[in-house]
Amino acid sequence: MKHLEVDLHFVRNQVRNGLIRVSHVHSADQLADPLTKPLSKPAFQRMLPNYFRLQFSIRWILAFSVNLFFVLKAVILWTYEPSERDARLANEALKSKKKTITQLQVIVEIACASSPDHLVAVRQAYCGLFNCSLEEDIAANVPMPVQKILIGLVRSYRYDKELVDPSLANAEAAILREAIRTKQLDSDNHLMILSTRNFHQLRATFECYKQNYGFSIDQDIKSCGKGLLESILKVVIWCIDSPEKHFAEVVRASIVGIGTDEESLTRAIVTRAEVDMMKVRGEYFIANKTSLDNAVIGDTSGDYMKFLMTLLGAKV
Repeated sequence: MKHLEVDLHFVRNQVRNGLIRVSHVHSADQLADPLTKPLSKPAFQRMLPNYFRLQFSIRWILAFSVNLFFVLKAVILWTYEPSERDARLANEALKSKKKTITQLQVIVEIACASSPDHLVAVRQAYCGLFNCSLEEDIAANVPMPVQKILIGLVRSYRYDKELVDPSLANAEAAILREAIRTKQLDSDNHLMILSTRNFHQLRATFECYKQNYGFSIDQDIKSCGKGLLESILKVVIWCIDSPEKHFAEVVRASIVGIGTDEESLTRAIVTRAEVDMMKVRGEYFIANKTSLDNAVIGDTSGDYMKFLMTLLGAKV
């Protein structure tokens, strides 16, 4: 009954606004106003088929509009230079009302899943586009202690060659272990290691950590809690150690359950299409026992799906 009342109210408003026209039908109640007369029971019953067609049309138009919106956004994102694209993604994340891991992991991806030169280019593009530095916007929009971690990461310019010191890896694994054991995850020593060492050195450190203490560093960070700081640091570890593993997880999280997080899905595919998409596809299959292609096809539709599949290198 409640649903019928809502429907009746909807139709009444359409009649008032001249969007629906129905023939005048005499009501048993002579005092009824012009709106109630065409909505007497016989007239409303005759109107129902048209009403349901209208509802179907509205839903179809909305679905089409949403699909068009996301395909246009994906295409526009794709056309930007990588540095400008990431600068815009960072700004969108920092200006969003929510500041969860879904938004803030974008900053970590830029700092830890790309080259030092690309990070510098993103910072330059950010200043040019938004008239302030990336660090300033992080400070203005992200609470401590996550703010401290993100600023440390984006300020860094790492050595970009494959240079590993095994003794240093072992020593710094112990420093990381102590920070995790004492739950001082934002300590200066902890941040210095994660934000300044080259990626090859850090991977050696993470390997030493696992060999010496029996668990991977991301597992031990997870045991410290389920807050935003722990989640951010887990993304830092994954983006440094295995970016393809991180982006495979971003895709999985964007389509699991009811509904789709199109923003995250688009970002993951567009930003990695020309970087390491084959590795992302491989990691996705290992983790989920199904192909990335099938996952995207099963959760998207129309031109949006076709565009994403094109970036994945699939035939559509």
